[in-house]
Amino acid sequence: MKPLKLAHRDGHTGVCYDTSGSFILTGGSDGKVCIWEGKDDTDTTTVAVGEKVYAVAFQGGRFFAATDENAIRIHTFPDGVGDGLVTRFTSPCRCFCISEDGSLLIAGADDFKVKVISMEENECICLYSEHQAPILSVSFDPTKEFAASASCDGTVKVWGIHDGTTEKSLDLLAKCSEPGQAKSLCQTYWSHDGEFLLIPVENEIHVCLRSSWETIKKIQHPNITETINVMAMSQDGTYLAFGCVNGDMGIYHWQDMKLIDKHSHPKRLSITSMAWNPKNSRELAFCDNSGQLGFLDTVLGTGQQSGSTKADETNAFNDADDGILFSANGHDDEGGADLDEINKFLDDGDDENSIDIGSIKRSLLPEDNDDAASVLSSKVEDQRTVPQVQAAPSLPPVQAPFQPGSTPEHLSNRFMVWNSVGIIRQYAITVSDKWAAIATANRQIRIFTIGGLQRHVFTLPGDVVSLASHRDRLLVAYHRGLSPIPGDQCMGVYLMKIGQGSMFKVLINGDSLPLSRASKLAWLGFSDEGAAFYMDVEGIVRTQDRQCWVPVANTRQLTTGNQTKLGFGKGTKTTATEVKKEIASQNVEDEEKSENQPVKRKASAFSLWFEANKEEIKNAHPEESEEDLAQKAAEDFRALSKEDRQVWVQKAKSENETGIVPEAGKKRKMSSEEKEDQKEIREEAKRIKTDPEPGKKAPLSQSTNAKLARFVKAD
Repeated sequence: MKPLKLAHRDGHTGVCYDTSGSFILTGGSDGKVCIWEGKDDTDTTTVAVGEKVYAVAFQGGRFFAATDENAIRIHTFPDGVGDGLVTRFTSPCRCFCISEDGSLLIAGADDFKVKVISMEENECICLYSEHQAPILSVSFDPTKEFAASASCDGTVKVWGIHDGTTEKSLDLLAKCSEPGQAKSLCQTYWSHDGEFLLIPVENEIHVCLRSSWETIKKIQHPNITETINVMAMSQDGTYLAFGCVNGDMGIYHWQDMKLIDKHSHPKRLSITSMAWNPKNSRELAFCDNSGQLGFLDTVLGTGQQSGSTKADETNAFNDADDGILFSANGHDDEGGADLDEINKFLDDGDDENSIDIGSIKRSLLPEDNDDAASVLSSKVEDQRTVPQVQAAPSLPPVQAPFQPGSTPEHLSNRFMVWNSVGIIRQYAITVSDKWAAIATANRQIRIFTIGGLQRHVFTLPGDVVSLASHRDRLLVAYHRGLSPIPGDQCMGVYLMKIGQGSMFKVLINGDSLPLSRASKLAWLGFSDEGAAFYMDVEGIVRTQDRQCWVPVANTRQLTTGNQTKLGFGKGTKTTATEVKKEIASQNVEDEEKSENQPVKRKASAFSLWFEANKEEIKNAHPEESEEDLAQKAAEDFRALSKEDRQVWVQKAKSENETGIVPEAGKKRKMSSEEKEDQKEIREEAKRIKTDPEPGKKAPLSQSTNAKLARFVKAD
């Protein structure tokens, strides 16, 4: 594999060739299409076509790009000038393909729709709307009779491109709500004769027969264990390439359905697209989700026989079988082959006309393979027993560092701690109101003031996993080493108190951080009260209690509709109703405890006035409810003169400053003048309410008019 080229920024990246095979086009999440003149090109031509490019294709001397404008646009090649609009959706179009003759284009979008566009008439000839979730991939039947579309609703549907009639719906995929959550892009392909539909399902490729649309074969290999993401068929239909979400790539011989080549991404990144050179079946381009372009050095050649593989040569032509193979060609089984002839070939290995050992062995094969197979089976008992070496168990990969609260890193638009900052890279950092802490690649934790002055620095025993802070507390999770239990992570935790100046105190010194079996850390943080919490990917939330970590909730049960959760510090499950009762009883206990304690609420002018006159207001409106009574009291308070209300404002201000607030229910003493004024206002309100002539307003009394006059003048 050649070194990877950085083409675009992180995110989904597409790749295709022009029809001559001389140029490679890539489109990425930076909204650009890069044009590479051959795989060794370092000075590319870049064309900006939008904010993001979801897919790119080449046809008829022009290239097509699906962008964030929810549209597919045409551009001239190689200058990239806009040359028209193909179609538009109401949401992003993430996949499209063009028929081999260029007459039709099929595209799918996040609005659950698939369109078939006639390129000659530039119009939609079929709109397919049977999916219930965003579209992941689309593909044409070579005969242009059917199309296949995969969706986040978990189905792959086969339907007619002229009338939109569903021929078959296959429930093969995991369901999800959006493409970013899909386990695979499920890029389907058709055989060149159109008789078979190829669908990647987890680590297998299902082969569906056209006549019945039933799966008749599953192509798989024990070395391919991860989900297949994308596929690409060679121009002559002989080889089928695939790329997995873990970076594994391979090539199957389509007729024999055998794995003939396998590679792995050097950084194990997900493969997002693949394309064969239309003029060179030995050149295969691919892109990953980090915006990189790569090329595979395949073992395919023009002289390679159908079905022959690198693995087959290794297994069928090993040294132990040489005698058997030579015997099948008429050589003496006892003496073996003519070693002088073989040594002559081997000794001339440095000559320009030399032949490798594989060529020698192939030249000695019999023409009748059935006879050779019978000889092999008859001689298998004579072979020496090869000792079996058991491979050491593979160690689980350690968890990479992450930022608590950030969205998944495979997304192109990401959020870090719920602040939209666009396309970002992730750093382990946490900030309190007085300091900031960062974790470095060399296991250092550095603590800075808000102004940027470094206050503390210390070294962790292992690589950092995550950081969190709350006021003066710092919580750090790190790798303590490799767990003796296969699949488990071995993590430790520090809890520190960061004081003023050089004050620094360790509260938890590298204790073990327990996780669920074969789980990883998903979140780390504090409650509003400052208690340390964390959650693993199994959904178990734990907190610290008396130097122990105790489970307090199972979020998976809550998200699946199960209303049970683990009790705080208890080992039993309680229902939601019991939890509510427990909270209510706790509130009652709190009220009983504070019954004889001063009420610590802030006084207001209205609250003081209402508390002082509550009984009299009740007597004046005995038929009113508590809510209506409070409303009546508010109306009465607003009816007070400005001078009267100012008196209560000053009283509230005085009591708030002194911190002495009367106990709840205790009546305040009023002056005789205040009582007389309040009595007149209530009697006047009662008299208006009981007006003997409905629809006619009763005249106000002289004293009320005088009060209102003072109120108007004061305002």
